[in-house]
Amino acid sequence: MRRSAWAQEHHERLARDPEYLAAGIMIELSEQIVRRMEELGISQHELARRIGKKQPFISRLLNHGTNMTIRTLASLAIALEAEIIPPRLVAEELPNPALDAAAEGNEKPQKRMHLHESQNRPIRRSGKQVHGH
Repeated sequence: MRRSAWAQEHHERLARDPEYLAAGIMIELSEQIVRRMEELGISQHELARRIGKKQPFISRLLNHGTNMTIRTLASLAIALEAEIIPPRLVAEELPNPALDAAAEGNEKPQKRMHLHESQNRPIRRSGKQVHGH
C-alpha cells in the first residue's frame, strides 16, 4: 500500500520525534513484560514484590503512565528471569543532500545516526549470561 504525500511527510516527522519514539519503545517493553508475566504465572503484585516496589508502580509502567529507568528495566529482567538485549545506535546512509554534494567532491560526507534494533547479544556479567529465557 502506498502512502499519500501527506502521510509520508507525517510519518517522517513522527520518526524524528523523541516522544513518539519513546512511546513506541515503552509499548513494546510493556507488551514483553506482560507476556513474560503470563509465562511465569505471576501477578503485578508479585512482580512488584520481586523488585521492591508496590503494585501501583507496576500498573503505571504497564499502562505507560510513567517512564522506566534502565535500572528499573534491569530489575524487571532479573525478576522475570529474562535477559536484556540492548538497542544500539548505528550509522546508516539516509537520503542526505550533503552526501550528494560529497559525491561530486564539494563537501565531506556525513552520516546520520538513528536507533537500530538490537543485536541479539545478551548482557553478560563475569563471563556468564544473565538469566536466559
